[in-house]
Amino acid sequence: MDVGQALSDYMHQHIVHVTTKYFDSPLEGTAHFYREGHRFGCELSVHVGHHIHCESHAESHEPYDCANKALHRLEKQLRRDKRKRRDHHRKEQTRFRWSQLLSPWRRTERR
Repeated sequence: MDVGQALSDYMHQHIVHVTTKYFDSPLEGTAHFYREGHRFGCELSVHVGHHIHCESHAESHEPYDCANKALHRLEKQLRRDKRKRRDHHRKEQTRFRWSQLLSPWRRTERR
């Protein structure tokens, strides 16, 4: 499906905004639009880092509404992925700190 320049610019601007909100520099992003009868569909795919790849899909009667739904889903996936990675690193740091605090105590207890 041939999309106009306005929709193309709109998607580029919003994909960059959504990805840079959670990750520093996105590597690649694509948006595919299609039409099935009276409905429009939008598939978004974003590669933001090493092994970080998110996809979203939405359908609607209007192309901009379809694009906004897909962008919202993509943003939700990126937010959850970022939170998962952040929490994982916090758990590792907490474990490391506890091991540092307990190691002198264990040494004195064994003697």
